[in-house]
Amino acid sequence: VYVHRYAVTDYSDSVTLHMPAMNAWGLSTIGSNVQRFEEAISRTVNCIKLDDFLIELNIKKIDLIKIDTEGAELSILQGAKNIIERDHPIILMEYNPVNMSQCKVRPEEVDAFLKSMGYIWEFVSTEDILCRYNQ
Repeated sequence: VYVHRYAVTDYSDSVTLHMPAMNAWGLSTIGSNVQRFEEAISRTVNCIKLDDFLIELNIKKIDLIKIDTEGAELSILQGAKNIIERDHPIILMEYNPVNMSQCKVRPEEVDAFLKSMGYIWEFVSTEDILCRYNQ
């Protein structure tokens, strides 16, 4: 396992990460409409598109993408569009309308993106969907 100090989104530059108290860091979000905690600190962090990151690391094929980012799932998918089109990986992701709203995203937008990429999906828990390429 290698750790890389990037947030993953739909562009490569920097982004503000909004963070709660240390005991709840799992709720941190890059969304500007924070709803699930009172912000304790915010930090500017480097961000990268997954497409760019895989080129940087010379990774040739992706079989699975797992995303749980407190609302930023759509921007991550958009930043991985090329590898999704190329590799058709299985995608396991959080699907939580409250979290999506933190990033000003509606579930219908996620649905439309997945459908446009040829994916079907099903709930595998109350907040997670499993997405498979369907063509």
